[in-house]
Amino acid sequence: MDSKDSLNKHNRINLAIGLLVILLIISCMEKPEIRVAEPPKTPEAAPAEETPAPPAQEPDANARAAAAMVRQGRQHLTRGELDAAIRVLERSVALDSTNGQNYYYLAEAWLMKKNARQAREFNRLAGIQLAQDNNWKTRINRQKNRIDQLGN
Repeated sequence: MDSKDSLNKHNRINLAIGLLVILLIISCMEKPEIRVAEPPKTPEAAPAEETPAPPAQEPDANARAAAAMVRQGRQHLTRGELDAAIRVLERSVALDSTNGQNYYYLAEAWLMKKNARQAREFNRLAGIQLAQDNNWKTRINRQKNRIDQLGN
């Protein structure tokens, strides 16, 4: 073996050792942590004693629009325009599902159309939403009696 071949072999060994050292250094280096973005966490509810009472608020825009639709639906009912009343009152429910008057007048419209099943369901929902109001409870009970008399 001549000296040239010996030198090439020596260079290859040195190169291999150098690469191994570099790989060893790289593997020992602190790797950057790759983080996947997580969706924002919803805040946990504060304990009851820390939760301040909500301030008295005016109805929001949806509640005001829903109330206006209830008035419009009542007008349709007084004119006997039952399908128009139902359409308006259903939109009112979509805007404010907590307004029990929506359900009461929907029950009234379905009662006038002689559909006891629909009237009964809306009367039930009105009773849930207006349970704290004695005047409305009386009206709802009277409406329920009329629905029961209708049957089906």
